[in-house]
Amino acid sequence: MTTTLPAQPAPTPPTPRPGPGTRLRVGVLTTSATLHAVLARQCTAAGHPPIVHATPRVYRSNGDPEADRERLAAIAGQVHGTPVVSAHARELATRLDKFDLDVLVAYGYPTLVPPDALATPRVGVLNLHSSRLPDLRGAAPVPAAILRGDRELWGTAHLMDARYDAGPVVVQRPLLELPAWCTYDEGHETITEALVGLLPTALALLARGFAGTRQDEGRATYAELPPEADRASIDLARPVAEVQARMRFARWMGRTPHTRVHGHPYRLGRPHLRPGPGRTPIPCANAHLWVEECTPILDHENAARAQARPSTRSSPPVQTTDAAPAHHRSAASIGGSVSVDGPNASGKTTLMLGLARAFRVPGLDTGPTYRAAAAYAIPQGVPPADLARHLTVVVRPGLPQRLLWRGVDTLDDDLFGPRASANISQVAGDPQWREAIRAIHAQVCARHRDIVVVGRDVAPTLLPDATLSVFLDADPQVRRARRELQWADHPERPVHVDALSPRDLATRAWITEHRPQARRLDLDTTTMRIDEVLDSVRRALPG
Repeated sequence: MTTTLPAQPAPTPPTPRPGPGTRLRVGVLTTSATLHAVLARQCTAAGHPPIVHATPRVYRSNGDPEADRERLAAIAGQVHGTPVVSAHARELATRLDKFDLDVLVAYGYPTLVPPDALATPRVGVLNLHSSRLPDLRGAAPVPAAILRGDRELWGTAHLMDARYDAGPVVVQRPLLELPAWCTYDEGHETITEALVGLLPTALALLARGFAGTRQDEGRATYAELPPEADRASIDLARPVAEVQARMRFARWMGRTPHTRVHGHPYRLGRPHLRPGPGRTPIPCANAHLWVEECTPILDHENAARAQARPSTRSSPPVQTTDAAPAHHRSAASIGGSVSVDGPNASGKTTLMLGLARAFRVPGLDTGPTYRAAAAYAIPQGVPPADLARHLTVVVRPGLPQRLLWRGVDTLDDDLFGPRASANISQVAGDPQWREAIRAIHAQVCARHRDIVVVGRDVAPTLLPDATLSVFLDADPQVRRARRELQWADHPERPVHVDALSPRDLATRAWITEHRPQARRLDLDTTTMRIDEVLDSVRRALPG
């Protein structure tokens, strides 16, 4: 969000005078010890080593003299014997006058430099700014550029005058492509290194007497940010590009974006404009946005907590189709088969795909096979005994499975369409259909020693001797919210989410009774992110 400033006549800055010779007497004006070190390194590499480092007094030390002394000591430790001065803005000119400077290089100085300090160096005060001035003047050009949807970040080295970021431009160029999804802590060092890379060219131009190019006041804009309370709230009634930019901005500001879908609050992860593995569609004003995480939040207090707890990893939602490869085990193998049982929308499929991708093993979701029989076999008169001749399940390491009917991929519109819905109870309740489907799944498992299989009754009927038997559960309210979000653009699909059925309770009891404690894991995923679920299962794997 930017505000265009009205064009106004600007006072002509004094003509800078070139320093003597080609080696400038340079000072550095910035805040942290790290920035002093970075600027000193660039100036020195350009042939103009700093002769003094200046920093604002008690900057961010709450007026504590001891804290100020510690900060000065840290700066001194980075600049290796170069004098360090600390001064209030009103004292800056007096403290720097004795160093007879040609140029004072400034970056991140928190206030306007007073006129007498601007006049102290012979050439002027050279400021570094992360935008294409006069665009995005002010203290927050990077988040403002992200919020505006910019993909490229520019940098400017300009001579300061009495206004914010308004003096003559010495050098200006594109710096880098803005990170698609990162926080300030993750990205600011890269941006700083790119920005200070302007210094060698800028100092060389100043040494030759270049006075800079006047900025066009008619093109001036000022970086403005939303109020603190609104920085993570995402309005899906906006166009998709604006929603994506707002989410990127929230992430940069260290917040986790959140929104409401069908009245339910959700925490959102990295956004994309196209579908892909592990991405959930989110309806915006003019199109869908695809996000890597879309986790239900139970209440408004949790929504507030989500704003304050950014996740450093992109964690797919419990109901999506893939998971980030962030949970690799040191061993090359998962160590055998893993069964995952539980009610619908408890996180079974996402866990399966997360493990499959992390360990590069196949994953089998047994549920779609029942729907394929209901959608294709029964309407076409195929009996249970012939099902395996027409239906093929293809599993691949680290990738979602494929379901082929007579050699052609099945369609979700068919698997969840009216024919499947009309026949699914018959398939699930008929022992012949259940056995035919179990036999197909058993053949898949027999071909793969290492495999993750999810569904209902997997542990007792398909993998009774699994390396690990997992049972997932979650609060019905949360499971319903997950399913409603998953099918937000398919209102024709009914959402049936109840408490644990007798079938689920029987499976859980079987696991408790027949599997050793070291070979079973029972998880309630109500408040868990998928990365936390994956970590819990990874730790439970034997070996």
